[in-house]
Amino acid sequence: MRTPNAIRAVGLVCVALAMLLAVGCTKKEAPAPATAVPTVPEVFQQGVSALRKNDVDAAVKAFTLIVEKAYPGAPERPLSYLYLGEIALRGGNAEVAAQNFQQALKLKPDMPQARLSLGNAYFSGGRPDDAIQVWEALARDRPNLASVHNNLGIAYTDKGDLEKAIAHLEQTISLSPENYQAHENLAAAYRKKGMNDEADAALHKAQAIKARLLARQKEAAPAPEGGATGP
Repeated sequence: MRTPNAIRAVGLVCVALAMLLAVGCTKKEAPAPATAVPTVPEVFQQGVSALRKNDVDAAVKAFTLIVEKAYPGAPERPLSYLYLGEIALRGGNAEVAAQNFQQALKLKPDMPQARLSLGNAYFSGGRPDDAIQVWEALARDRPNLASVHNNLGIAYTDKGDLEKAIAHLEQTISLSPENYQAHENLAAAYRKKGMNDEADAALHKAQAIKARLLARQKEAAPAPEGGATGP
């Protein structure tokens, strides 16, 4: 007959074994291994990957989880607000977009893309003066950022302030000579000011740039499977 110590030893090995003297116990399933909780960077990368696959719902879910649950100093939080803003702006919700860009800037004030996009949200939402104010401040801080000068050129053209529009669009082209859209925008400003010869020249440059880009894309395109067919 086993000693009490032996009985306790059996019970410690597995409480599901029948103990001596016919004292039984119910067998239990082994606990499932714990599922690893994804880290903040992992969740962020899930959101980015989902966005690349055009799975907007999954991207929003991931970025929202970060802004709501991540620790306050997580670098992914302002970036998540930025992505949420871009998604909202793409969906036509300028007000929600602006709110997200503002949150991003509260967490990281010197964030050029969030400042640029906040201006985009204001402009899309019918607030051109607010957009110009944001973009002008950004242009002062980042004078070599071509996109902000291009946006200011468009905004000032709409307002009829053509001198400022032309100045900003010329600055855009000096920073990004192959930006055909800037040439087109400059042509529109010239045309609105009655400078038709200059407008035609700017459009000609835009068309030439687009033709070069198209040629490069064709050269970079993969060859059809099987190669060229001989005569």
